[in-house]
Amino acid sequence: MSLTVNISATNNRTAKKRTVLETGRNFQENFMKKFQKKNLIGAAFICDRSRSVSDSGTRGEQISASRRYTGRFCNRYLETDGYSRRAGQGRRRVTTPHDDWAINRRVRQDPFVPANVIARDFPNRRQQQLQRQRPLNICPQTVQKTPSFLKTKTFETPSQIPTLNPSQKTDHSRNLPNISNRDLRKKIASHYKRRNSVDSLNVSERLNEAVDKNCMEEAVNDVLQNNIKLREAARLHNICKSTLAQEERHLQEYLEFSARLNYGLNKQDIRILAYQYADANGKKVPEKWKEEKKQAESG
Repeated sequence: MSLTVNISATNNRTAKKRTVLETGRNFQENFMKKFQKKNLIGAAFICDRSRSVSDSGTRGEQISASRRYTGRFCNRYLETDGYSRRAGQGRRRVTTPHDDWAINRRVRQDPFVPANVIARDFPNRRQQQLQRQRPLNICPQTVQKTPSFLKTKTFETPSQIPTLNPSQKTDHSRNLPNISNRDLRKKIASHYKRRNSVDSLNVSERLNEAVDKNCMEEAVNDVLQNNIKLREAARLHNICKSTLAQEERHLQEYLEFSARLNYGLNKQDIRILAYQYADANGKKVPEKWKEEKKQAESG
């Protein structure tokens, strides 16, 4: 059973659609023949991007032709004239892929340029790259002796380099000045609050040896008994103020720090110290602190 299509007056919409399609197809074929005589490879691809690849050369030739003649395949082939910061605005000049590649190679020094091209056009480029990677050649007479605490083990392969935990990556002591005296360096480094002090490798050393225990106890006693501000007590006993209290907003860190250091303060003494410090600096005091202070005074 064969199906026949009858175009009648009742099917005017289908008839119009078919005639439009046929007209467009005829125009397209004429357009292709006209431009293929002039040996323009991308004419068919510009007319109809859905046509098969065999109509007009290879896929790469089609893409390059579309870039060359239409300039709308990719935004990086549209150059601005410098009047606008955004790509694609202002007066635009359509460039070929070769022009864009040459601009990258000479101006921006694109790293994806083949090695033989670099060797041909820039004979010293590879040597410059190697010089950037290797350290500067310092005269042996001017090299200072590296302190023992800065000497680290040299690892032969990257796989042998140990991974650092977050607390080591964000260690403030790495930004300290290069002090040859190891004890002094540890003492200064201990004044910085580390992000994750529990996971740090030298917690025990820092807690036991970092700060002079006698100076800290005297400063705390001055604050408790003589009603001196923490910062003044730190200055009086020559203690870094960031250890005793690094600004008002670091009060809680200081209290936890002093409690861990076991300076003979119980929890109630720390609360009283915190209340006096907050009251002397005009800060808001929690109601719980006031209750504990009343209990301490009455008891």
